[in-house]
Amino acid sequence: MTLLGCSNLEFVYNFQDNIKYFHEKTLVNVSGDDSDSLSGYVHSRLRPNKSKSPVYELNIKSDKDVSASVIETDGTASKFSIKYNIRYKLKNSIKNCMLLDQKITTESFYDAKSSGYSFGTDISETESSINNLQSNADEYLRVLSVTEFDNNCL
Repeated sequence: MTLLGCSNLEFVYNFQDNIKYFHEKTLVNVSGDDSDSLSGYVHSRLRPNKSKSPVYELNIKSDKDVSASVIETDGTASKFSIKYNIRYKLKNSIKNCMLLDQKITTESFYDAKSSGYSFGTDISETESSINNLQSNADEYLRVLSVTEFDNNCL
């Protein structure tokens, strides 16, 4: 008879607990391309402050670039890329100083479903954009969770 067991497993990338430090203490402002989608996702992950005196202020500005990445011999594009350049600025509202200023770029691709107008292409673009935005925001939250601030400003 063989017994195997594991105890006290901890995941290396379990940043959820570290992000809780910013829950309900942060005011989030989002502007730029697809700001509604990005704002909704960040709000769901960060649970920002609804009071008038937050400890932190996170300003997010997104810039989206869609371009054809594969062009066929007949001149039609069969694959597109979506690139997001998103700048995150985390400010300590009490000290009125910048804590973290980071720009994150992510890129995703989607295929055109046909050479003419296609709802399938629109759905592919939307899904690719949403996944790309969420990946970008998750990358920032990972950075935020492992950064030690020590209440020092930039």
